[in-house]
Amino acid sequence: MNDSEAEQLGREIGEQTSKRMEILNQRYQECDIMGHKKPNTEKNICNYCYRNLIYKTPQANVIVQENLNQPEIFQTFNAPIVLEKMQQEIESKKSSDYLSGLTKIVKELNL
Repeated sequence: MNDSEAEQLGREIGEQTSKRMEILNQRYQECDIMGHKKPNTEKNICNYCYRNLIYKTPQANVIVQENLNQPEIFQTFNAPIVLEKMQQEIESKKSSDYLSGLTKIVKELNL
C-alpha cells in the first residue's frame, strides 16, 4: 500500500467512524429527550442507544459499606472520597457504553 492509498483508507475510516458517532449521538439525544426507546430492564441496557439504564457503582458501594464500620467522624471525612469514586466509576461505564454502542451500530447497520 502506498502513501496515497493509505491516506485514502484513513479518510474512509474517519468518515465511517464519524457517521457511526453521529448515529449514536442522535440515539443518545432521542433517548435523553423521550426516554429509552428499547429498555431491557433485566440486562439494565437500552437496546437502542446501548447505554446502561441505571449506572450502578459496586466498587464505590464496597467503600461505603467499609466506611459504615468506621466512627462517624471518619465517615464524614471519607464522603468526598466515596463520591469521587462513584463519579469515576460512572464515567468509566459511560465511556465503555459509548465504545460498545459504536461497535453495535456497526453490526446493526453493517457500517
